[in-house]
Amino acid sequence: MKKFMNSTNVLIILAVIGIAFTIIVSMKNNYEKELATYKEKESLFLQADLTKEEKSEEDTEIDMIEFLNPNISVTDAKDIKKAIGKYYKETELHPLQLYALCSIESGLNKKAVSPAGDSGLCQISKSTYKGLVRDKIIKDEWQKIFNIDYNVKISALILTMYRKDVKLRFPNESKEFIDYITMASYNRNMGGIFKELKVKKDSKMKYSEKIINRLQSIDKFLENKHERRKNETVASQ
Repeated sequence: MKKFMNSTNVLIILAVIGIAFTIIVSMKNNYEKELATYKEKESLFLQADLTKEEKSEEDTEIDMIEFLNPNISVTDAKDIKKAIGKYYKETELHPLQLYALCSIESGLNKKAVSPAGDSGLCQISKSTYKGLVRDKIIKDEWQKIFNIDYNVKISALILTMYRKDVKLRFPNESKEFIDYITMASYNRNMGGIFKELKVKKDSKMKYSEKIINRLQSIDKFLENKHERRKNETVASQ
């Protein structure tokens, strides 16, 4: 009987591993397919944007921030741009990905507070923050959580930690896939990602889907802006 139970447990474990593997492969394929167009257009935009003479890159970025939050003040928009430019490299994400994440989390509202108490531009969880303090990774400066620079700094630290975990779990995956799972982990953590894949299509939109949708909306905005600039240049000639 004991031997039978052990064999049954092994079969159950193998079945679970097989299901998890299928989910990961499916998630990877769907994501990389949807992201391909975004990455291609983003590269084309950035290439064209670097050669422009009419308008500064800062103005383009500020315009994008105002597109994501039409009610934002110019001061806050500039502070967000500065903070993301300051901390994005340590996360290994593209700045546009950080903009997408922050806009999903708070609508780029530095004073946002969720019903659960998540606070600031990047919606820092108080329990996660306390964990960082407890582990002596940061000092307890929660009173600064609504400061844009500080909020993005803590968010970047959290994303960097999640990214290390994702890389350990998926050592042979592409950078794009690692980026995506890292971003999804920010809201759901690794266990939550697998749980949300079981949510029915007609229920609340999954966080992973929100990421792709927001990246696509940013891409569309940048593409339209580039087209308008190109048309204005042709018209002026």
